[in-house]
Amino acid sequence: MRTRAATPPGPAEAAPDFPAKRGVARSGCWPDLLYIVEGSARVQAWGDAAQSLEVGDTAVAPPGEKHWHGASAGGPMTQLAVTSGEVTWMEDAAEI
Repeated sequence: MRTRAATPPGPAEAAPDFPAKRGVARSGCWPDLLYIVEGSARVQAWGDAAQSLEVGDTAVAPPGEKHWHGASAGGPMTQLAVTSGEVTWMEDAAEI
């Protein structure tokens, strides 16, 4: 998973995520784009160490890469997650 600090793209509707919520592992046929609007997040590609993201950071999961993302333990997080095409949902990431 590639991560980098990013310049905000402008106003967007985003969904909040709650503290320490990992979500569900997934992979897709197109890249997944994650942009942190508020708070901090954790992301992890399968088999790699988890990474922290802060406001303005972006992560991209390439097509087919199994990964999860969610709020860090420090508090709620708002993210803009963009994906397209078919997504394969897997186990709850808390089990990873």
